Amino acid sequence: MKVAVFDIGTNSIHMLMAELKANGSFELLGKEKEMVRLGDGMLSSGRLTEERMDLAIRALKKFKFLAETKGVKQLYAVATSAVRESTNGGDFLKRVYREIGLRIQVITGEEEGRLIYLGVKNSVVLAPGKNLILDIGGGSVEFILVDSQEVHWVRSLKIGSARLYEKFFKKLFKKNASPSPQAKAEAFQSLEKFLRKKLKPVVKRLKQEKINHVWATSGTFQNLASMGFFMENPGINSKPRSLTLEKRTLQKLYAWIKNSTLEQRLEAKGLDGRRVDIILSGGAIAWVLMQELALTSLSLSDAALREGLVYQVLQKNRRLLRTEAEIPNVRLRSVLSLAHRCDYNREHAQQVAKLSLYLFDKLQRLHPLSGLDRELLYYAALLHDIGYYISFRKHHRHAYYLIKNSDLTGFSEEEVELLALVSRYHRKSFPKSHHEALARLVRQDQERLRWMAALLRLADALDRSHFAVVDSLSLRIYEDRLLVTVHARQDAEYELWEAERRSQLLRRLLKRPVIFKRGKVIKNSPKGALVKKDPVLRLVKAS
Repeated sequence: MKVAVFDIGTNSIHMLMAELKANGSFELLGKEKEMVRLGDGMLSSGRLTEERMDLAIRALKKFKFLAETKGVKQLYAVATSAVRESTNGGDFLKRVYREIGLRIQVITGEEEGRLIYLGVKNSVVLAPGKNLILDIGGGSVEFILVDSQEVHWVRSLKIGSARLYEKFFKKLFKKNASPSPQAKAEAFQSLEKFLRKKLKPVVKRLKQEKINHVWATSGTFQNLASMGFFMENPGINSKPRSLTLEKRTLQKLYAWIKNSTLEQRLEAKGLDGRRVDIILSGGAIAWVLMQELALTSLSLSDAALREGLVYQVLQKNRRLLRTEAEIPNVRLRSVLSLAHRCDYNREHAQQVAKLSLYLFDKLQRLHPLSGLDRELLYYAALLHDIGYYISFRKHHRHAYYLIKNSDLTGFSEEEVELLALVSRYHRKSFPKSHHEALARLVRQDQERLRWMAALLRLADALDRSHFAVVDSLSLRIYEDRLLVTVHARQDAEYELWEAERRSQLLRRLLKRPVIFKRGKVIKNSPKGALVKKDPVLRLVKAS
């Protein structure tokens, strides 16, 4: 299963493409990112601007096209602070769906924190006990207190890097590309004071906990950690795979950021050129966090919300992925999926399928059916009782309706019709030419239907109690009769009585009587022994 997830943030739009695996992991197919600054202007006006919405839609169109070229069929998208807080966020969502066909879910800060946790927990080894995850977004900062099993506490504060840049620096730089050192210092002082006030309740709450390790995610932390690494190692050109951010390094880096010019930041190693402005507020947030929480270092995690979203999709589709891995046959998967959705009696369906195929094989020289018909008979046996999902009464007719309207994958319309009709005629009246559905079939398909229905009716009768008491059958074909010997692990009187009653259609087609005989009681035979002999049935048993 190939999926693409979209993280529509205040600063950036990210897309991650992945192929999901049955073992609960995924293979990365590609990542894309564009800093469209969707939240620009919204944080002060409360509305998304047309210009930023246009840029976002252009990026999403491109990402969707790239996903489709990779064979991705399923798309999942979430939006965070900018869309969540804007008064016209709904208009943006409608435009995206109308122009791209992409549905976006707007998530809360708490849900954002939970998804970040899912991404981090599946990508790094969390320390024993409590861990704290910090994520600096464009509109908000998430504080996520977790252990290796669950989220204990989440808090989302509206102190993101883009929000605070707009509040404390945007006007300053708009008036003067190079404001005076005093004006810049005053802006940083005001920002730090504001942050300490906003952080007080969160810091108070976190100081009550024994936190064993702190993790940092997001582009702001990644850029700061990279800049710090190159500042400490000026002769090295490539950053290490895993990064930590020490307090002493951040202190030195933050002092440089506060006094840097735009040109100097553009040339700084480790800083994404698209963050040269918001790194001012981002650096301040990181520094005040480290001070207020009394942290000496932070470990960086590459994984965050979008990876968490992939793992959430994985969790929801794990059963389907396992089925796809175990059962490569798309037709069988589709049939089993319908059977599971209708809460079918798996043991009874498997027993009827086993007996149906045995009868098919042993009577092969007498019937006109092909290998394709054997396959359709097998599927009909699995689905013949799904009508119980609607009602016991007339469940054979309900089975026909469910099969016809369930969009089975891998089947032609003619095959679905035949499969539905075989299931419909597993009980009650025989297939008759004047029946409306039957009349639509050509003469040859009507004959195929009668034979398959006759075999299914008898197989179903031989498990009338639904306890799989019949272990095996022995068939002997004579010119004037068919002798069926029934071997069972216990008394099968009910099954024999029902088989006598429901073998009428088979008698007509064979043009000879069908006689049932009790065989030996097989005491030590394992239940479902014949399943082991048929590879197709083994797949059903495994599912």
